[in-house]
Amino acid sequence: MALKLVSDGTAGSRRAAMLTLLAALALGPALFSRPAAAEAPNTNIAKVGAWMVGGQLGLAALIYFRNTGAHQQFFDEAKFRAKEIGIEVKDFPPRPVKSTEGILAMLEYFNQGDGARIAAELQQKYGVYHATLYDVSSHLYHIPLLYDLDPTMGDKLVARMRTNLTRIKVPDKLWQPVADVVAKRKSFDDVKTAVVQMDKDVLGYLIRVARGEEK
Repeated sequence: MALKLVSDGTAGSRRAAMLTLLAALALGPALFSRPAAAEAPNTNIAKVGAWMVGGQLGLAALIYFRNTGAHQQFFDEAKFRAKEIGIEVKDFPPRPVKSTEGILAMLEYFNQGDGARIAAELQQKYGVYHATLYDVSSHLYHIPLLYDLDPTMGDKLVARMRTNLTRIKVPDKLWQPVADVVAKRKSFDDVKTAVVQMDKDVLGYLIRVARGEEK
C-alpha cells in the first residue's frame, strides 16, 4: 500500500505541524496505570487476536483519517477479530474537515479516543501483555509514514515500541530490524518492508505460543 504525505505548502506551518505531531507521539493510553486484570481463559489465543486487531485497525485508521483510499476491509477485519476475543470496535469518528489534519486525528484516536478505549478494555479483560501488543501493532504501520515526514517522529515511535515489547519480553529479534532501519535512516521503502516483516514475524511467534510450541 502506498503511503503518501500531504504537504501544507509552507515551511513554517509544516514545522508547526511536526511539533504538534511530536507532542502527540509523547502521549498514549495509560497501559500501566492500573493493576492487570486476571487473565481470562484462552489467554494465549487472545494475544494473537490483540495483535491482529491493532494491526488491522492501525491500517484502517491510516487510510481513513487521511482519506487516501478504501479502509473498510481492514476495519471489518479488526471488528471481526475483536469480537472473537470479546472486545468491541466502534465506528470511526468523522474525519477532520482539513485533510492536512488527518495524521493528528489518527494519533488522537489511538492516544485519547476509541482506539485508546480498546487498549483499556484489553487490559481489563486480559492484562497488560495484551494491551501492550495491541498498542504496538496499532501504531506499527504508522512508523513508515511518520518517519518519511520527519525521521525524529519515527525515532519516537520506535522508542515506544522498544520499551513496550521489552517490558513484556517479546524477543528482540522480532522487532530489532525495524529499529535498525529507522536508526540508520534507511529509505521509506526499507522501513515499510521491515514493518511488514515484523508484523508477520510477531504474529507467527504469537501463534506458536498459542500452540504451545514456544514460550
